[in-house]
Amino acid sequence: MKRQTCLMILMVMVLAGSVSGQIIFGQPASGNPQFVYSHWTLTDVLGNETTISQSYLPIAGFVPLRDNLEATIFIANSSSAMEVAGLENTVSGLTDARIQVSQALSNDRILISGGLNLPTGKTKLDFVEEWGVIELLSQDFLDFPVRRLGEGFGFNLLVGGATKVGDFRVGGGAMYRYAGEYQPYEQSGDYDPGDVFSVNGGGDLHKGSMTWSANIVYTAYATDKLDGVKTFKQSQQLALSASGVHKGDPVTISGWISWIGRGNNTFYDTTETILSELKLYGDEFTFGAAATFELSGDWRITPSAKLRLISENEISIGSSDVIALGMAAGKNFNENISAQAGFTYFSGSAYDDLIDLSGYQLSFGLLAAF
Repeated sequence: MKRQTCLMILMVMVLAGSVSGQIIFGQPASGNPQFVYSHWTLTDVLGNETTISQSYLPIAGFVPLRDNLEATIFIANSSSAMEVAGLENTVSGLTDARIQVSQALSNDRILISGGLNLPTGKTKLDFVEEWGVIELLSQDFLDFPVRRLGEGFGFNLLVGGATKVGDFRVGGGAMYRYAGEYQPYEQSGDYDPGDVFSVNGGGDLHKGSMTWSANIVYTAYATDKLDGVKTFKQSQQLALSASGVHKGDPVTISGWISWIGRGNNTFYDTTETILSELKLYGDEFTFGAAATFELSGDWRITPSAKLRLISENEISIGSSDVIALGMAAGKNFNENISAQAGFTYFSGSAYDDLIDLSGYQLSFGLLAAF
């Protein structure tokens, strides 16, 4: 079968560790090393400061195996440091390695994909020295590429399809992810995260220089277990998003909006009796816009702005809001090598202004095709 550019393949994008795929005709093997440095300062109403920073070094590889069949490989190293009242704690190590193989079928209108999560990442952390860093990284109002390191062996299975209906391109897919047990801390037992099931659908409409898109993703989680006993069940989640892109010369303008709705999480005691059902994470709205300017010499710059509004939950007090202002610059050196660098400034507040937030993120990436 002659390979063509896919019409459209929509895959799960919301879950951490999930993948999206599109088989593209003639795409060569490539490597994509990156570096991202993030730094945040949290200041309470008494003026006490907590800082947390993270250096992140991911490496991704793409390998075309044959017509309509491709593989991607990913692994990263990260180092995070938290300082509170002059005391510093750190967490450093590899993440798990991920391998994904994708196959296009039926004239590129169906995609089947399978992946492995290999437990190469750091586990058995020291609870006293490292738990606080992981806990702060998990806060939803902060932006970090890595929130945890290693887990257990896992795999995912995905299937998606796409077609054209009139002027619309529509598609959908489903994903199942198995997450194996592992020992997160030296002082803990074996933790078995619940498996994940997700379905999604969406479409886009191209009219002249405009492209409009919309997507919906529903995700359900099985119950987490500690040493074989139920301990926690994450709530179901619904994510909606819409975007518009105006393709111009030399400026392309894009805007997007998304909403994530979450329900109550379930907590169990050691007899698997329900202790409570609370909303652990608030709903979230995100609004964003960007403009890409194509310059001479194959340069491009992209200013952007994004606002995140996170509603209050039933564990902490109050809502949170964060604005991000960014600038990225990129250059194509030739048809095989390109680079991009970016800077983003963050400002906001958490828990109804009880905590003032400020931060920044520096990034650099290189894409080399072979």
